[in-house]
Amino acid sequence: MLKLEDLGEEGFLERLATWVKTRNPAVRISIGDDALVLRDGTVVTSDSYEEGVHFSRLYFSPEDIGFKAAAATLSDLAAMGAEPICFLLNLFAPPRCEIDFLKRLYSGMEEVCGRLGVEIAGGDSVASDKLILSCTALGKTTDPLLRSGALAGDLLYLSGFPGLSRVGQQALWKGVEGFPESKARHLRPQPRIALGIALRGKVSACMDVSDGISTDAGRLAKASRVKLIIEHNRLPRHPEVMQFTEQHGGHWDSLALNGGEDYELLFTSSAGLPKEIAGLPIHRIGRIEKGEGGEGAFLEIEGKLKPLEPRGWNHFK
Repeated sequence: MLKLEDLGEEGFLERLATWVKTRNPAVRISIGDDALVLRDGTVVTSDSYEEGVHFSRLYFSPEDIGFKAAAATLSDLAAMGAEPICFLLNLFAPPRCEIDFLKRLYSGMEEVCGRLGVEIAGGDSVASDKLILSCTALGKTTDPLLRSGALAGDLLYLSGFPGLSRVGQQALWKGVEGFPESKARHLRPQPRIALGIALRGKVSACMDVSDGISTDAGRLAKASRVKLIIEHNRLPRHPEVMQFTEQHGGHWDSLALNGGEDYELLFTSSAGLPKEIAGLPIHRIGRIEKGEGGEGAFLEIEGKLKPLEPRGWNHFK
């Protein structure tokens, strides 16, 4: 019998789209993008974070846990170019969980939400053996950024530096000194809300990089039915990523392409874009070509193309 581990997350989502029906005209964008969009411009996204999977209490403070859960959820609104409005938390917690721990967790959420003018407006609480945060965020835009708009001839861009969160996770897990920017990116990612809003009307497609470029680039290419080409020599190299691989082994480009949880924005545009938008560095990392039945993500190294295997985060494999 077919199991989730046989399909993986992507295969499951493809099947899910065939199991449910589109029936309400108030829904403009449904399954398949970073968030759903209603006809009135309301944008809704939902994410879940489980102890031992998305965070470890060995090096996450309660404030860090709350901050990361809220920030990562709000990142989907950034990817849609939406202005965030409110946030809801369904809290699954062991009955013996200390109240002070929960107060500190919510203070972490308040820190990121308060900075963005987002109200924590409710949710639910359920007894559970493990700590799980099931989050929902609502925003608004009349001009949502979608994954499906990339066209042949577009240029491919990425904000920030990929691989930092993965370096931070490894450094924290191994107790390695240094790498402050990487550790901060893993513990407290920053949702690129201002960037998403600034990109409205300037880009043809957009999504956030949560599962790794190698996985998310393929999703954008598939949604737009194009050939997405990442040019290896254009991948940004952060000094901490380079230093970590020099000191602890591995390949910098593997961390950059597969690391995940950087929550930067990956987007396409028919025109050249400045090297900085909304105070963030913007890197051109590739281009878009016609799919012609061969849509997907590819990596170009020294003029040679090869399929970019999705080696980022996969929940069921």
